[in-house]
Amino acid sequence: MDKFRLSDKAKEMPCGTIVYRIEALRDIPYWDVNKGDIGGFVEWEQNLSQRENDYSWVGKDAVVMGRRTRIEGATKVTDDAIVQGDSHLSGSIQVSGDADLMDVVLKGFQILIYGKVKLYEVKLLGDGITVSGKVKMYNVHTSSKLTNFRITVNASIEGNIPLWLNGNKIFI
Repeated sequence: MDKFRLSDKAKEMPCGTIVYRIEALRDIPYWDVNKGDIGGFVEWEQNLSQRENDYSWVGKDAVVMGRRTRIEGATKVTDDAIVQGDSHLSGSIQVSGDADLMDVVLKGFQILIYGKVKLYEVKLLGDGITVSGKVKMYNVHTSSKLTNFRITVNASIEGNIPLWLNGNKIFI
């Protein structure tokens, strides 16, 4: 049974992409979503997993767009967050606030991305990762699984050099 359907309520994004508001076709108790609840916006049905044992959801005015963008697992994108480009979010992940993710891969459990976070061409793998506040990360790729990794407040991380944080090597 499908989890959601695209409604006829659509909006055009500043880039010209048309996105469609979703409606729950079944309960998703993991996120307190009930059948008939109205969610956020997606460009394609493939942006959000329809699998029966999948708890992913797009809520409020959040937008998920891009032909190759995929949200799955127990991932929730909400508030005014935007996930776009060639992004893949899988695991137990919450993206909220005014977060803007472009060409991002997030895989793991208890990953929180919130605030005015901007992630571009970022790959974070691991558990207990938090990125919050006014953070900008560009072209950052973890080389191994991170655990209890935090970037907060007014951080700006960019580039392509190796960096060790708490015993974990990441490339910046």
